[in-house]
Amino acid sequence: MYRAGQVNRLRRSHSSFRSSLSSRSRDVATLVWVVAILFAEVAINPSAALMCTQRHQSSTEQVQQGRPSRAQRKKSEQERHRKETEINAPIRPTTLLLSSAWKFLTHEIPRGMKMPVGQTQVYLPLTSGALFAVDLGSGRVLWSVETGPTRLSPIADSDLVLVALEDKSDSPLASVRPVVRAFRSADGTVSWTTGLRASVRSLHLAHGLDLAIASLEDGSIIGLRPNDGSIVWSIVLPSPASGEPATDEQNIFIGLENGVFCAIRLDSHDPHVIQTVRLNDRTSSRPAVTEDSIYAATAGGSLYRLDKERLAVRWKRRIGVTIGSGVELFEKDVIVGSFDNFIYSFTQDAGFPRWKRATDGRLDDGLLRIERTVMVAPLRSSRLLAVSLENGSILSTLDLDSEVGVAGPLSGDHSTIIIPTDEGVFAARVSIISAAVPR
Repeated sequence: MYRAGQVNRLRRSHSSFRSSLSSRSRDVATLVWVVAILFAEVAINPSAALMCTQRHQSSTEQVQQGRPSRAQRKKSEQERHRKETEINAPIRPTTLLLSSAWKFLTHEIPRGMKMPVGQTQVYLPLTSGALFAVDLGSGRVLWSVETGPTRLSPIADSDLVLVALEDKSDSPLASVRPVVRAFRSADGTVSWTTGLRASVRSLHLAHGLDLAIASLEDGSIIGLRPNDGSIVWSIVLPSPASGEPATDEQNIFIGLENGVFCAIRLDSHDPHVIQTVRLNDRTSSRPAVTEDSIYAATAGGSLYRLDKERLAVRWKRRIGVTIGSGVELFEKDVIVGSFDNFIYSFTQDAGFPRWKRATDGRLDDGLLRIERTVMVAPLRSSRLLAVSLENGSILSTLDLDSEVGVAGPLSGDHSTIIIPTDEGVFAARVSIISAAVPR
């Protein structure tokens, strides 16, 4: 016959044993232990049988009704994850389509010159000295004006287009005067003209600084107010600039012809050089700037990551041929194109190679990023490529006329790409079909 101590030991053993089982097994074990303990208590005290049965029945119902089973918990977790995925999933292109939009046929497109894009129009400088404003969507000519020949790509914002010119007055004895002239985007009328002491090597619009930055042949760099052309500051460097500058909220970063790379601090109206580093080669394109780093490419085929504060070299990767494209940043990668017909991707933190993609020809400042894709039209080729920035795969292509050769860098916005060729300007339409995908 069972004694009360044995019943208590049975209860303790039941509790220990039950905690080691799965939820489904616990339910079965509980029923078995209810029967065993009930039998023991009836043997000791028959009057306790009914109370014991009611107590353990209530416990079993709590287990079966109050605690969800493993299958129920898994199903609930999957449903919650599905809802979060639908809400928070990133939008990524699943299909990218390229199609012809319009053509501006002429044999006067300057070789190697980018066609600047404003708010709703693209500006086409011709070798004859004319400047055309063309509607970006339709290709319709909005206005044209005689500017005189220019060696540099104009720059544009929403209200003005700025052109660096060699101006000459009507007098046959007058000397040529370098100027920057601003034309109104609405009708092409002149807004202002600013004379300079030397010819312009590069012209860059720094939106964050509200400045147009011009580097001159004599080694000086000047800052112009875009609204009126007034010269805000000027600084003379030991060598002329070798490419376009990059800027942040208070600094200008630029490479020089003597192989020195400079950081210039813009304190009020008194800019001054705060750091320099010798790269032993001139920069070949515009650098890219992040919170703590600068990525600069050189004509000798090297890509550098520089510390933003001290300009110390964090890493250097040598490709071996001129890196002609601008430096593009994508998530944790840095993307460049070179004269060996390849696009390269490296990790930003350590410079490890990620992927490379062969193209149809030399890449000379010809990368145009649209979302998670880079558009490429190599020089002298007759094809536009859309390359994935994630893995370098070719997502789409557009064949231009067979007799056409690309003559300059791409420009455009998120939906229209402008391609200068030796037969005129071609515009391509970009259509991206996106879908939410799980992370």
